Amino acid sequence: VFSFLGASHRGAMATAANPFFTPAEIAKQAHASNAKLLITQASYYDKVKDLRDIKLVFVDSCPPHTEEKQHLHFSHLCEDNGDADVDVDVDIKLPYSSGTTGLPKGVMLSHKGLVTSIAQQVDGDNPNLYYHCHDTILCVLPLFHIYSLNSVLLCGLRAKATILLMPKFDINSLLALIHKHKV
Repeated sequence: VFSFLGASHRGAMATAANPFFTPAEIAKQAHASNAKLLITQASYYDKVKDLRDIKLVFVDSCPPHTEEKQHLHFSHLCEDNGDADVDVDVDIKLPYSSGTTGLPKGVMLSHKGLVTSIAQQVDGDNPNLYYHCHDTILCVLPLFHIYSLNSVLLCGLRAKATILLMPKFDINSLLALIHKHKV
């Protein structure tokens, strides 16, 4: 979430890969999107270790059997670099289609396009989604899907709702979260 929002703030384009992809599928998407930086967890190191010319950033810890200096920790990206000028026409999101009519394709979305979509869904007198600031939204879908990113996460943030993210769907965890947070 912070990676996407930070990239958007800086005017960089972000794409997200399915963590169940094979190393070859991740490499294909990384190269097709012209990725310069890959932000992930150390547990996925084996899937991304062979990527060349792409800086790896780990949000949790340095992968085993690697040197700290080979990679960046996410905290280095969180340093305040001042305000950024946002060009609303710049593409900031590159989700990949499911490939229902062939191979998956990158779909370029601009800052303005995403903000407009979010506003259409949650603002005004007749919104599609009735999110409010006192709501708790349970996101069970993976954020590499555009619906989850746009209609759950970003619309929820726009409404100032609390959003609970499930890293992986599990019925027992789902029921526990519903009970604990009164979702």
